[in-house]
Amino acid sequence: MKRLLIAFVAVLLLAGCNVSLEKQAKESALRSLKAGMVENKESVQLADVETVFLYDSLCILNFTGRIKDAFGEYASNPLEYIFYIKNGNKVGCMRSLENERSIAEGYDIYSSNMDKASKDELRDKCLQLLKTEGVPAQE
Repeated sequence: MKRLLIAFVAVLLLAGCNVSLEKQAKESALRSLKAGMVENKESVQLADVETVFLYDSLCILNFTGRIKDAFGEYASNPLEYIFYIKNGNKVGCMRSLENERSIAEGYDIYSSNMDKASKDELRDKCLQLLKTEGVPAQE
């Protein structure tokens, strides 16, 4: 019984870490979008946010970035944000999906049965991209 209780607490702690990782990724994505703006930083929004992949210390978000122009109209662009934390260091990479496919395309990300080898392969693919295009995440 004691082992079962310890296992349950461990699962709760791990689930809590993922929620925190997802929240940090969303906040960092918004800060990254705002950092690219000269004016109207307050008008920047993330819409239709979807957590595409959450594994280990990696989170992939797909969303629509919305920015209000000088006429009060919103311009939007489909975006992907890859967020990774290692040893307290946070790295992010924003990608436009207007002419690109999601890095997670081709993986069975919506299946609860996605095997560890596929998860590791996608994580490694993201880490490779972060090495070439990643920047310290906006804090």
